[in-house]
Formats: sequence, C-alpha cells, structure tokens
Amino acid sequence: MFSTIDRIALPSTATAAGSSASFLADLERRAELVRANVITASENEIADHQSTPLADHFTAFEAFLRAKCVTKVYLANTRRYLDQLALDCNFLRLSDLRREAFEAWLVTKIDAGVSARTRNAN
Repeated sequence: MFSTIDRIALPSTATAAGSSASFLADLERRAELVRANVITASENEIADHQSTPLADHFTAFEAFLRAKCVTKVYLANTRRYLDQLALDCNFLRLSDLRREAFEAWLVTKIDAGVSARTRNAN
C-alpha cells in the first residue's frame, strides 16, 4: 500500500502514472526538507495526517479503545463526546484544530452552567 522514497511514505495512488505535477513538486520539496534535516521523517509523516478527516482519526481511536477492552458504554460516550466537540467547534480535519475555537466552546459550556466534571468528560 505504501512505498518509501527518501524516507517519505507515498500512498500507492500517488505512484500511479498521471500524478499531478504539483503533487510531485510538493513531494520533492518535502523530501528535500527531510534530506536537509529541516524536518524529520516523523514530522513529515505527521504533516500527511493534517488533511485526514477527523472522523477517520476518531474511528482509529475507537478501534484502539476496543483493543483495550473498554466497556461499550465508555466507547459510545467517548465517541459521542468527540463527535459533538468536533461538530460544535467546526473541526473537520486535524488542520482545523485551533485553541481559540476550543476555548470559545469551553466558555459557552461554563456560561451554560455545565460542571467541570461534565466539561472534562466532553
């Protein structure tokens, strides 16, 4: 599924003929940053996740929790909390996460009289 060129993981779809020139230029630029030690290979991989839908990350986290054998109630509540927070703050991708949006959400909960315990659970 992945091939590695200069310590950069490439999705197999990116290696198919007809890949866009801008996509390849971006990969070359990132490979050069890794080679020049401006960013690490790990940082480069993290950058790939910035455009991944948050729902995909939540699903992966849900799988992690299932592997830890958490209760069905805990699993359902955790997923519901994450989905609601993402919806309320308009977080669609990791790159959308902003402290200011989260703090504004938190203030609305405080103003609504939501207890610290409940805010922390959400």
